[in-house]
Amino acid sequence: MRFTLKDYQDRAVRSVLERLEDAKDDYRNKDRQVAFALSAITGAGKTVMASAVFEALFDGAEDLAIDGDPSAVVLWVTDDPNLNEQTRFRIMEASDRLDSSRLRIIGDGFDVERLDAGKVYFLNRQKLTGKTFITPGNGRTYTLWETIKSTIEDPARTLYLVLDEAHIGVVSNGAKEGAEEDRSTTKLRLINGHEGAPPAPIVWGISATVERFSVAMKHARDRTTLPNVIVDNAAVQASGLLKDTISLDLPDQAGSFATVLAREASLATREASLLWDVYAEQESLPEPVHPLLVVQVPNKPSTSEIASLLDTIYGAWPELPADAVANVFGDHTNEQFGKHAVPYILPQDVQDATHIRVLLAKDAISTGWDCPRAETLLSLRPAKDQTHITQLLGRLVRTPLARRIDSDERLNAVTCFLPHFDAKTAKSVADVITGVKSGDDGSPSGYGRVLIDPATMLWNEAIPSEVREILAALPSEVTPKTPMRPIKRLLSMAAELAVDELAAEPNIRALNDLYGVLDGQAAQHKELVEAKVDGILTADIKRITANRLSLESTETIRQVEADEQTVDDAYRAATRIFGAALANGYAKKLALARGDDDDDFDIYTAKAAIAALALTPGVIERVEDAASRQIDAWFAEHHASIKALNEERRSAYDAIKQQAKEPQEVDLVVPVSRIEMTNVLEGDKRIVLPVRDRHVLADEAGDYPVGKLRDWEITVLDTEMNRKNAVAWYRNPSSPSKDAVQVPWKDGDRWRSMQPDFIFFSRRAQGDLVASIVDPHGHHLNDALGKLLGLADFAEKYKDRLLRVEAVSKDERGDLSPNGKGTLRLLDLTNPRVRKVVRSSASAADAYRDAGTKYE
Repeated sequence: MRFTLKDYQDRAVRSVLERLEDAKDDYRNKDRQVAFALSAITGAGKTVMASAVFEALFDGAEDLAIDGDPSAVVLWVTDDPNLNEQTRFRIMEASDRLDSSRLRIIGDGFDVERLDAGKVYFLNRQKLTGKTFITPGNGRTYTLWETIKSTIEDPARTLYLVLDEAHIGVVSNGAKEGAEEDRSTTKLRLINGHEGAPPAPIVWGISATVERFSVAMKHARDRTTLPNVIVDNAAVQASGLLKDTISLDLPDQAGSFATVLAREASLATREASLLWDVYAEQESLPEPVHPLLVVQVPNKPSTSEIASLLDTIYGAWPELPADAVANVFGDHTNEQFGKHAVPYILPQDVQDATHIRVLLAKDAISTGWDCPRAETLLSLRPAKDQTHITQLLGRLVRTPLARRIDSDERLNAVTCFLPHFDAKTAKSVADVITGVKSGDDGSPSGYGRVLIDPATMLWNEAIPSEVREILAALPSEVTPKTPMRPIKRLLSMAAELAVDELAAEPNIRALNDLYGVLDGQAAQHKELVEAKVDGILTADIKRITANRLSLESTETIRQVEADEQTVDDAYRAATRIFGAALANGYAKKLALARGDDDDDFDIYTAKAAIAALALTPGVIERVEDAASRQIDAWFAEHHASIKALNEERRSAYDAIKQQAKEPQEVDLVVPVSRIEMTNVLEGDKRIVLPVRDRHVLADEAGDYPVGKLRDWEITVLDTEMNRKNAVAWYRNPSSPSKDAVQVPWKDGDRWRSMQPDFIFFSRRAQGDLVASIVDPHGHHLNDALGKLLGLADFAEKYKDRLLRVEAVSKDERGDLSPNGKGTLRLLDLTNPRVRKVVRSSASAADAYRDAGTKYE
């Protein structure tokens, strides 16, 4: 794969491959047809995950410990021919193994007896109903149904049927009229068999919503269903692939405000362009992102109204070129609105047509279409069309650089202007997008946060400049995501160091160091290794001879040389342990060390030696320890240079840190902006949220909203900021982002991350500025003790870099102390005695009772 899979993608790929392996076993050995689905929200990277699955399915994958299936052939079915080409291109972009020769689109000239193993064929379902495909006319030797039949019936081939957008067109016949019935019939014919073709052996559905697919598979004829692979929405959001914030801007009073909000939408897109220009220069990007304004119009728009709207847009954005507007209307025709020529453009071409800055659309544009550079939406749809708006917003949530922008939240947001919506209806849209409730079409959501009329907080120039330096120096640790074998981690880091030219030939250095460890282990365990080599290169054949007359038996043993396949099998197992790069390199080293005149040693002997080392107890542990030590040494040696890289390159090293088995310290990114709600909706009314001053990010008045905090959390905030030495405070983000102080804690065998609520900055008597962590967290919550233990370990590790590390809880029942009901209790985690009590406590309540003091 050209892309490193995100943690959730890696887990999903492994799960899908397990299902496919089980499905093949069911089909080949138990004569069962099987189905399951992969479900993930729009923007999760379903095509990237599919690419990784196909690579492993066809060719095997060392890190997934899977051998390829030489019989595998994939038939990928969609409803839209354009999606086939788009998906094919994305797979080639993601995979370094699947080139154009292995990704075939079934077009009008397609005519083969059977599909080839090791290839993916893309088919839009309409071709299964077209006459040129179901009859042998036009010189066709095989109908498409005959091709599918021959492929399924060939014992040397296993057909994997992939249904993209699997929720569409799988309802039973008669469930709907018209086109839906046609789609249903076609897809179900593939699934159940048709025109003499047997049922598809293995069906893999891919969709954002798989409920209809799952129901259809339960009713499919004689088909076993495996558990679906469900990708957690929160994991997708945390990955940085999706924009964090969707802002809904709407009128604060009744009236017609389309023109006003069109101007605001233009200004917002123009401002986003300037921000991306600055970011591109700051980060040395080859070119900036070119934000797109999507204007969603009614199905029958008025020519004069659209012309007036475009006049407004150009008035607010005077430098916008004349050819910067296009349409994706279903008519597929060029349009003229007053003096504005608006050509048609294919939806899938919009992302790369960066000269297009304003796009006119109607409904949800196109199934499968997305445009990461679309950052502003102006919807002229009436409030009753909220489903169309939520569908379209779901296509605008990908981040332009496929990663979160660490410092500036404005570049992680999409803004939607709704001139025809009131507050109540906008709140309904927000609830659907965030997953609080389902949409009318049953489509899943769960994207980040949706804010109505938010305000942008920028760096507070009223606080001392040293605060920025202290904040940047705060300790923070990332939790492991998908732990990677240390050898592969080391080689990954060597590759990154080479890209950034921070070390000379790091890959050669890394491999040579590991070769040295293997040499030492081979010498230390010489007799055992040689015995294992002999065992691999020879096979003991036992013969038992029975004499029927004497009723006696004799036993003889003879040795025969192992064949090449036996040695290769043993070596393949070793490459899974050591990795192909180390195993292949060391095999070459061993072969060259013996020289050409040694008749007793060849490449197979070298492979056997490596296989023997892999089977020798303790060897892999020594090699992995050496790899881990080298990684730590490189991070220490190159810390300053890595920190000086741009965000994209730093993120590559952060990913390597998250592949460790234990939490790793990372640099905290100082934010320059944050988008926050300044009011909440109660019915049709806006209630202004309370604010506090001296936050590191603030609005133009120097304030920061605190309305989302509970009363006793605000009490903690006010208590700390009323201390005479208080200087500033920071509301630590609740998600484990790079601008958050992250504290790892153990939930059973799994690492999780907590983000303490508050960072307070104060000035000591000698004049220096210091930071403290204060975390109000209810002791009654299920995660309270685990988080206390994590915070205690963090306090012990970083006590020299923090003034205070304190946990606070409210004595709701009055059973934690004699101070009475409703008082606050404090645990000072910089105190060794308190940490000892926390570690020995059965619950957080016990810790507060035994070691807590009154918070005041």
